[in-house]
Amino acid sequence: MNKEEFKNFITIDQKGHFPFQMIVEKPDNRLEMAALALNDVFLVYMQVLKYAMEPYKKIYFTMDLPSGRDIPTDFVAVHFKEADTDWELILIPYDAQGNRLPEVTGGEMFERLLKQCKASCKPLFTIREKSA
Repeated sequence: MNKEEFKNFITIDQKGHFPFQMIVEKPDNRLEMAALALNDVFLVYMQVLKYAMEPYKKIYFTMDLPSGRDIPTDFVAVHFKEADTDWELILIPYDAQGNRLPEVTGGEMFERLLKQCKASCKPLFTIREKSA
């Protein structure tokens, strides 16, 4: 599975994005899929960390970031990691009907949400922004 296929695999509806989704590609090309139905962001990152401690080729996972204060819409944070690389992040905003809006890969909104992700997972991961 590649990044585009994973992004297309993500479910978003009128209720948002839940459970969070994770796919791990193992060195023998097997895919392990998980529904991360956890109500605590830290527990989600701990589950991902368990997979990252074992051999893998790729790890992809998602989390929902709700709107609020200076964040005008809900987002799905899509995290990508290949073995021996830093984490990459893409944000997929969506409206109240669950319709996807154009991806956010840079700019002020991206920086605010990247800061939120880093604060949530610190010190577990180094998240590197995806070059636009």
